Parts: sequence; C-alpha cells; structure tokens
Amino acid sequence: MTHERVAYGMVGMGPVGVSLASRIRATGRDVITYDVEPARCEGFPAAGGLKDLAASCDWLQVAVPSSATGAVVSEVAGALRPGALLIDWSSSAPARKVAFAEQVGAARFVDVALLDSITADPPLVGAAGLQAEAVVELLSDLGFDARLAGEEPGHAATAKMIRSLFMKPLEVIAIEALRTERAHRATSVAMDSIERTLRQPFGEIATMLLETNRLHAARRADELDQVMAEIALADFHPFLNAASGRLRELDAVWARPEAPPKEAGAEALAAFLAQSQPNGGVS
Repeated sequence: MTHERVAYGMVGMGPVGVSLASRIRATGRDVITYDVEPARCEGFPAAGGLKDLAASCDWLQVAVPSSATGAVVSEVAGALRPGALLIDWSSSAPARKVAFAEQVGAARFVDVALLDSITADPPLVGAAGLQAEAVVELLSDLGFDARLAGEEPGHAATAKMIRSLFMKPLEVIAIEALRTERAHRATSVAMDSIERTLRQPFGEIATMLLETNRLHAARRADELDQVMAEIALADFHPFLNAASGRLRELDAVWARPEAPPKEAGAEALAAFLAQSQPNGGVS
C-alpha cells in the first residue's frame, strides 16, 4: 500500500476489528485494514504494514490484545500523519493507556472501552481523552451507544474495570445459584423470586453468564486480578480474591475430559456443575 490518504484504518481484525471495519464500510466510508495474520483481512482492502497504514489515515483504530498494544503503539507513534487520531480499543490497564497517550501525544490519543458485547444492539462504549467528543460522534454514527467516559486517557479503561468489579463476582454468584438449584433438584421458584426482587429476567442473565463462563472463565479471573491490581480498594480485595479463585476453579472443572462441550447449553452445564467439586470429586 502507498501513502495515499484514506480516512479510516483498522489494526486488528478479530471480532471487534471486523465489526468496526464492517460498520465503517456500511456507512459508505473507505477502510484499510491490517492484521499480523493477513487472512483475517479477507474481504477488506489491506495495508502492507503498520507504518504505511498510520501514514495514510486520519482515524487509526487499534483493536488488538492488550499484550500486543504496546508494540503497535510504538511502531505507529512516529508515523501518524499530522492531525490523525489513534483510537485504542484494547483492554489495557488505565496506567498503560496514559503511557500510550504520552507516547503518541495526548491530543492524538483516545482511550475507548467496549463495555458490553460487540454483538449487543447497540454495543455500549466509552471514550476518554482530549478528542473523545469527536470519537463519540463517529462511533454513534457507526451504530454504537457511545458516551464520554472522561477527559483523560485511562478514564474509559477505568470504567471498564469498574464494570468488571461488579460483573465477575456476579457471574460467580449466578453460577453457584444455578448449580445449587440443580444439586437440590429444586424448582425454578427460587429464580422466579430473584427475578421479582430484581425486576429483571435473572434466569436468562444467569444462564448467559454460565454459558460465557464455559468459554472464558480463566480470562475473567485474569481480568478480576487486574482490577484488584489497578483500581479496587484494598479492603474489598478478600471478596474479589475469593471470586477470582472460584473462576479459576471453574476453569479447571471445564477442562476435565468429561465436561460438556462449549455448545452444550446452560441446562447441561449446570447439571454437570451440580455434581462436580473443584477438587475433582463428585457431590
């Protein structure tokens, strides 16, 4: 690819990157993509390298794993065209977002956090930084529920961690409620009562959390550990440590040869957990 000017660049063509690139194209805009695995860019124009892409676009969106974000930022920081923005969708910690902003330039870096699933309708995102309002406007036009998360880089990442501080322990509690219900062969009246109290369809929420836990238990534990390291108040750590430990125990249970497959569905998953013990035994 040459340095011909384009408006939108997309680095990282995982689920978030593909969704973003598709949304950009659906509005009639041109988007150039890049991924370390070129096959992921199939169906979209692809750049030959990161620096070429950075030198060509006005809005460079980066949606790569947090472990890879630092290398991407380092490579493109000096290559960004004048006035271009780097929009970081990674799950990097707030302090790292601040460091990225210093490396790129505070006026050119926007911290974005995806606060629910990319498949939500619409997905909720927060943006923070000096140019966050412009990014909120762009993402709203792309079909996101985009909101300001703060004036400084790191504020969106902090919002995502606060969400995790609530959602990860809730996932553990919801799974234990389903597991205990199955273990005692209780009717759904307990779940009905919870729903009446919360005024929310808790049964649906609990089964969704169980099914996603089957896929991501270890990652959720890592995220909760990061929340403790970055933002959680010290006197809350014992509770969060217990939740993180339980997530790792669940990950070990799912790794057993006899565990139901990932696509088994909540009923089969809950039934399996009802007779399983973290230490390998059966209740």
